[in-house]
Amino acid sequence: MHYRCSNFYCRGSGHYAVDCTKRRKDSKNNKSSSSPVQICSRISKERIKTRKITIGNKTFEALIDTGSSVTLIREDVSKGIIEQSKLSGDIVVLSGLGKYEVKTKGSFQREIELDGEKYSVTWHVVPTPYLEFQAVIGSDILEQAFVGFDRKGVYFRKHEDKVWFMHTQVYEARIEDEIEVKHVTNPRI
Repeated sequence: MHYRCSNFYCRGSGHYAVDCTKRRKDSKNNKSSSSPVQICSRISKERIKTRKITIGNKTFEALIDTGSSVTLIREDVSKGIIEQSKLSGDIVVLSGLGKYEVKTKGSFQREIELDGEKYSVTWHVVPTPYLEFQAVIGSDILEQAFVGFDRKGVYFRKHEDKVWFMHTQVYEARIEDEIEVKHVTNPRI
């Protein structure tokens, strides 16, 4: 199971913020300044959807998270792919379930291959302590591909794939759309 302390001062793994020894204390009453957290359930590693991703000669594990609006890569992983001085100056402020905000270090664009198709992806570099997974494939991939989940894992299909397109076409009929059929003489139709 993966869990990481959400305490801004720690970000360690293997414990929760409520149990963190590095909690910031309120100077007035010596109580924790964070709100109590209730844990509903933990997600086992088997239920987390990941894929092996290769960029150039670097292979790593990426979480598939369509709830993330951008694709992320940990800073330590990105250093094996691109010189940090070549990152774009685009800084994104990320926020999630907690009230914490994390600024990215910049971004870069690289092609990846998934299920035999190539995709151009913008990777936003996140400081290493703030990202448990080596990378996160976000919903921005949906602009190029359909992402499917099943018991076997995650699969990707390019939008140009005709078979995928045939399966996803939606036909709409409205009552006001009438077709003139008076010219048809065959009574069986």
